[in-house]
Amino acid sequence: MEVSVTSKRDSVDCIFNFIEEGMKQIDSKSYREIYSRSWYMSNHYLALEYKFSHPDVVWTAEFSDPVLRNMQGNIKNYKSAVLDNPEYIDKLNRNIKSRGFKPLDNPGNTFYIAEYMTFIVADRIIFTNENQREMMLEPYGEDIRKLVFDKSQIMPHPTLDDKYYHIKESDIKLSDDDINIAYFGTYYYTLRHFEPLFHAYESLTHQFRNKIKFHIFINR
Repeated sequence: MEVSVTSKRDSVDCIFNFIEEGMKQIDSKSYREIYSRSWYMSNHYLALEYKFSHPDVVWTAEFSDPVLRNMQGNIKNYKSAVLDNPEYIDKLNRNIKSRGFKPLDNPGNTFYIAEYMTFIVADRIIFTNENQREMMLEPYGEDIRKLVFDKSQIMPHPTLDDKYYHIKESDIKLSDDDINIAYFGTYYYTLRHFEPLFHAYESLTHQFRNKIKFHIFINR
């Protein structure tokens, strides 16, 4: 099933529109398990709302990406993501207090709320690697850290079996005399870029530099 909402992922309005439209689709259904993934964070908000309505459901939450921190490791706190909704915060705090954890403030940072509520309420949490889990838990107290460690699991992003990489063979000719380095992905120049790789390349002597070939496969 699909819902139609404006995709402004850092917007409070987008979060609540997604909750509203999503609950119209799933609230009447009795799932035994639900699964949410962190990009967008609205997915966790919707799963949280369903968990409130159906407390017996088993909620697995995957953090495919950190929510509170950006790609530079800084905490995100955008104006569009500030939640000023005492009624909703009170609703969350009633659940938090029943579990014995520190309540939220109003206004609140939606990125923080998404992580914090998921850490507390989800039955099972998935991180893609140990470093991600450690970085994401760094701003939180020992009580949250212990809770999350006890119910979390490390599961790297899945990859296809080898046979799928040979469905269509490439016509690129590679020489065994060269060192061939390939990059596959999206081009995030301001966030992730090739400069460290190129600086390392430039530091080599010509004897080695002339043996390296880069193959860049991006969306542009």
